[in-house]
Amino acid sequence: MGKSQTKAKNKYNAKAYDRISVTVKKGMKDEWKSEADKQGLSLNAFIENAVNQKIEQEKNYRTLLAITIHELDLPVIADVCLTRAKINTIGDFKQFIETNEISKIRNMDKKRATYIFDKLKEYEHKYNATLNIDYDNLLSQLPHSLR
Repeated sequence: MGKSQTKAKNKYNAKAYDRISVTVKKGMKDEWKSEADKQGLSLNAFIENAVNQKIEQEKNYRTLLAITIHELDLPVIADVCLTRAKINTIGDFKQFIETNEISKIRNMDKKRATYIFDKLKEYEHKYNATLNIDYDNLLSQLPHSLR
């Protein structure tokens, strides 16, 4: 490649691309390169795909947290239990159970919680995001029925 061709290529690359440097522990570059080769990708494409995938996961997670309880189309009594506890979004629910016991939600029992958990799992699947909720542990905190 001639000097003028190299100069033109460098000028184009400077205009069209951002350049970043990634520092990793010894051996990681070879591990990533090996995995990229298995997938038929360059190391650059492999890293770019991984970063874009992580960004997409985070967007999906934030979208999931913002969904209102009413959008879940829960049975009325389950919806009312959450609304009375000032739980308006999936994010509110997650925050509530991280700082309180689910049994503190008035009129919450296993049946109502199961409706809620099933919907949450459905939405986790729909948005390809996980809330990292231990549903079984939460159910164990509740009475079978309030009657």
